[in-house]
Amino acid sequence: MAKWMEEELEDGLRGMYKIKEILATTRSEFQHVDVMDLEPFGRCLVIDGLLQSCQVDEFVYHESLVHPAMLMHPNPKRVYIGGGGEGSTAREVLRHKSVEKCVMVDIDGDVVRFCKEHLPENTEAFADPRLELVIEDAKVVLEQATEPFDVIIMDLDDPLEGGPCYQLYTKEFYEMCKTKLGPGGVLVTQAGQAGIKRHHIVWSAIHSTLRAVFPTVLPYNQAVYSFMDEWGWHLALTDGDIPSKLSEEEVDKRIATRIQGELKFLDGCSWQGLFALSKVHRKTLAAETIVMTKGTHRFMHATGLTVAEEPAAKKAKEMLFNTKVPVHRKTLAAETIVMTKGTHRFMHATGLTVAEEPAAKKAKEMLFNTKVPAEGVDLSGVLKTMPRRSGASTLYRAHAGQGVGFALV
Repeated sequence: MAKWMEEELEDGLRGMYKIKEILATTRSEFQHVDVMDLEPFGRCLVIDGLLQSCQVDEFVYHESLVHPAMLMHPNPKRVYIGGGGEGSTAREVLRHKSVEKCVMVDIDGDVVRFCKEHLPENTEAFADPRLELVIEDAKVVLEQATEPFDVIIMDLDDPLEGGPCYQLYTKEFYEMCKTKLGPGGVLVTQAGQAGIKRHHIVWSAIHSTLRAVFPTVLPYNQAVYSFMDEWGWHLALTDGDIPSKLSEEEVDKRIATRIQGELKFLDGCSWQGLFALSKVHRKTLAAETIVMTKGTHRFMHATGLTVAEEPAAKKAKEMLFNTKVPVHRKTLAAETIVMTKGTHRFMHATGLTVAEEPAAKKAKEMLFNTKVPAEGVDLSGVLKTMPRRSGASTLYRAHAGQGVGFALV
């Protein structure tokens, strides 16, 4: 019987992923952590029931987070990472030949040890002598730092109400960060959902907050398949005179000169796509007025779903598709199929794609068809993760009973 993980993406929208194997599980002082092999995404890190990174596309997120900031600095030697316990952010930083020291600070030592054991792609980064790993509050360590950093990378949890990180998205925090950067210093932060529908929740507010502190702030976003949305980042420069736009040729030159190995996602062409925001996004940023402080916040919901404060700015009316990605171009270049009357390639039919799994199919029918009775239905193969707001992410088996839709709610 197949096992499934369910994740709430927003109000009225859920995703279900087939679990091939639960590889490892642990609970730290702060959170519940799983490493799973999910059929659509490969090996995945799941924290408190939410996908954090997946083998199929974690490089998209981490290359987008790290390399624009590193390449905007002329010679980054000292780098500070706030968060990033899985090690992927440090891995990308340490690919830069100029880096002499990378300080990574994560508050959860149990998660760091768990990731070191179960995410082999980051083994080399954790063993790199240039990496200084500190298990502590990222804000406290940065406040106490006496030597300036060239680049500060904030790879934090989303700003959740009551969560551990929302104070690290405020004007006061960014003012402190600015004092810890050397001449020409660069700060970059992950900034939550940035798709056509949900970019107004925190992405635009983080942008306006950074603009209250730094002379130049560069917003950007990119679709991350396993996140089921575009994701956003903001890059802030301490020197307003540094050119904020790089040509395709200049980016390719810096990558070739300064980075060890070949990047999977980012190059000079796809760089232009990262910073090419849609008209909807640009209008939202121009209209945004919120500056987040210790007393004024805008939150993502605990499962990344809703706004705690401001109403929606602008609703989506168009979608921008970006194909300027090395992975896509390589695939197109290698493609040889020419479809004819006798030669076809098909997409898999979507909708109820689990006809071979009776329990999973019945569970979907119960959710979407109110005429299906619940009595006698065996849902022992359907797994669900409890939402983060419940404080737990333990996988449990759904059970049949009276009513409709109860088994997956």
